[in-house]
Amino acid sequence: EILEARAFGADTVLLIVAVLPEDRLSALLSYARSLGMEPLVEIHSDCELDVALGSGAKCLGVNNRNLHTFEMFGSRTSDVCAELRRRGVEFGAGKGLHVCSLSGFTDAEGCRRAREDGCSMVLIGESLMRSPD
Repeated sequence: EILEARAFGADTVLLIVAVLPEDRLSALLSYARSLGMEPLVEIHSDCELDVALGSGAKCLGVNNRNLHTFEMFGSRTSDVCAELRRRGVEFGAGKGLHVCSLSGFTDAEGCRRAREDGCSMVLIGESLMRSPD
């Protein structure tokens, strides 16, 4: 599917740590990079953060929604960014690791908070889908 995505012009693919064993994640990261793509590696927990970093993720997506329960955790991205700082991991523009906050954005304030946390990106989907215009 990664090759097919690239053939259709994709620049990236989503790899979800919660559903991939670490060795498979590493293999898929390498394969996507061999095609000139940098995957977005999605995490939700500190355990998944360990796996993503250990696999060499350069673009980390922090899902504020638990994929098992669909419960929203508005502070999840802030918590992960704080944990990265605690570990001495540099992230942001020019640092080699980018953090993207995923899910739960309903207004510009959420985007501002993500930027203050150090996120390079936010992913907005549901709010756009539900918007009347």
